[in-house]
Amino acid sequence: MLKNNVLEFVKEINIVEDLPHDSFGSISLIKMTQKDGSIKWKISRGNSDLSKNIFLFCISPLPSSRNEEYFKEFRFDSPEEAINCFKEFFVVAKKEKVMNLKMLDAWENQFQYFLNQTGY
Repeated sequence: MLKNNVLEFVKEINIVEDLPHDSFGSISLIKMTQKDGSIKWKISRGNSDLSKNIFLFCISPLPSSRNEEYFKEFRFDSPEEAINCFKEFFVVAKKEKVMNLKMLDAWENQFQYFLNQTGY
């Protein structure tokens, strides 16, 4: 649980801020209210969401094209599950060399700061 239960009161919180030379902007943990009223969470960067199957960001389809499989792969039951998946992203991204390592290190440093500030 986050310190002061901050996620009860916010819909979106940046876990990595905008970086110079990064055209996609910040990475956010976002609370999503589903059609049935339940709450799910996602981690987004620009128009991409984090996959819990491959631990990488994938371009989001148009809302009308999203099916149950999409929601199972890109929505999380809790902020803790989403954050743990993002931790795994760093392992996979480094192993697969999917992006510039300097930027990846900068993201990881900012994410660590987020974790320290929020009590994870």
